[in-house]
Amino acid sequence: MGHLFQGRFKALLVDADEYLKHLSRYIHLNPVRAKMVESASDYPWSSYPFFIGKEKMPKWLAADWLLSQFGKNLRTAKKNDKAFVEGADPGSAENPGKSPAGGFILGGENFVARVKEQFLSPEPNDKEKPQLKALKPGVEVIDIVSAVGESFGIESDQILTKGKKKNVARDVAIYLSRNLTGISGKDLGEHFGNVSGAAIAMRHKAVADQIKKDKKLNRLLNRLEKKIINI
Repeated sequence: MGHLFQGRFKALLVDADEYLKHLSRYIHLNPVRAKMVESASDYPWSSYPFFIGKEKMPKWLAADWLLSQFGKNLRTAKKNDKAFVEGADPGSAENPGKSPAGGFILGGENFVARVKEQFLSPEPNDKEKPQLKALKPGVEVIDIVSAVGESFGIESDQILTKGKKKNVARDVAIYLSRNLTGISGKDLGEHFGNVSGAAIAMRHKAVADQIKKDKKLNRLLNRLEKKIINI
């Protein structure tokens, strides 16, 4: 939330109900805080003048939801938004986006939990989504292997050692380790008998495909995941 060329573009997933209007106010007060203008409405590169009715709202600017938080009547909403922004002290206004969860989620505990449940549970670690790793619970491979071994009634060595065909417990442990630990496929391969990262990915995909049609296995994985996360 700096100037246009300050670092890389950064997007935030925001809990609109609790945070959006405070985040909007903080951003609109940035030019005042930087002593570039005396009033937020005087800054020429801001959307703020549109929100308060000083300039005509362009079609491309999505402002309806935010303004609806300030009143059902549009004229009243713009007036209340103006009072909300300009009634704050720019110097003491706290940045609501200062410490987002995982670097990109801005919201309360319940909101963050919903995002985790919706986007993380079925996801393996994805190099294209590095922020997700920060949200994954800090689980150790040994804890996963132990929980899976207990569930299947076998020793951990039978899970970690490669060679046996149709080793469902091993496949389950690999699947959960890929989902929960934040460790790369290559590094996981070292835990599971020094197999390749490609082999880990293949076993993970096999389980992912299987649970789509095997409800019993799907329920087992859900139970194990909850148990492991709460260890």
